[in-house]
Amino acid sequence: MQYDEYEKKRMFLVAKRILLCIARNRAERIERIDFNMSLNHDLGLDGDDFDDFFKDINRSIRIDWTSFNFKEYFNEEGDLTLWRGLFLFCHLPLVLLSSILNQVLKLFRIDTVLNLAYRPSYFNKNKKPFTVADLILTAYSGKWKNFLSPSLPVEAELKSWQNDFKNRFERKRRRKK
Repeated sequence: MQYDEYEKKRMFLVAKRILLCIARNRAERIERIDFNMSLNHDLGLDGDDFDDFFKDINRSIRIDWTSFNFKEYFNEEGDLTLWRGLFLFCHLPLVLLSSILNQVLKLFRIDTVLNLAYRPSYFNKNKKPFTVADLILTAYSGKWKNFLSPSLPVEAELKSWQNDFKNRFERKRRRKK
C-alpha cells in the first residue's frame, strides 16, 4: 500500500503515541522497542495488563476492536494450570534474588541489570504473536485487521526518533547528576 506524505506524517504521530504507551505501561526503554516485538511473547502483556494498556492507548487513539479475538493472542487473567503454578512457585526465589542483587548493585552505582525475573512468554507459546507493527497499523486504520507481515512505511523515521528520544533522556539524566 502506498502512503502519501500526509498519511506518513499521521502514521508517524500515531506510532510515537503507541511507542510511548508501550514504554510507560511495560517499563521498556523506547530505543529497545522493535516493531517486530510481540506484545504478548516478548513484552509479557497478558490478562488485565492488556486491558490497562489499551485503556491508555484509547485516551488518545480510538480503535474498534469488535473483530479482535482476544483468546487467539492473550491468556485471560489468572489462567494458571497446576504446572504453571508450580513453575511460578519454584521461580519465585530467583526473582527475589534478582531483585536483591539489583538493589545491592545500585548502592555501588553499578548499572548492571540482572534479569532473572519471570517473563510470561513461557506461557504464551500457543498464542499468535501480536506485534508492535500490528498495533501501529491497527491504530492508524482505526480498527482491528489481521495484517499479514506488516511493514511500516515510517520505520526509518521512527528509529531516528527513538534514538533522539534516548539521547534527550540521557542528557537530562546527566544534568541531574
